[in-house]
Amino acid sequence: MLAEELIPEALRHRELRRAMLITLSREMATKEDIENLKKEINSRLASLENRVSMLEMKMSRIEGQLSLLVKIFLVFNVSILIGIIGILLKSYVP
Repeated sequence: MLAEELIPEALRHRELRRAMLITLSREMATKEDIENLKKEINSRLASLENRVSMLEMKMSRIEGQLSLLVKIFLVFNVSILIGIIGILLKSYVP
């Protein structure tokens, strides 16, 4: 391969080695870069956890409201049904 032939030759020249190291160092992450990335990820994770917690609280409140609505609906319909049955029984003539 051409690269296998060029690398030993390139490493013999000090300025070329220096240029290669400078170019490579620009592309590599430093410990500081990694620490900053960890802090950013932790910050975003905490933000997501807060948002999930808020959504859980909202869902709980909505579930409670829905439960109340279902109970009111059932009570309303049962009372109407009882009224209709009463009217039918009164008007029933054997």
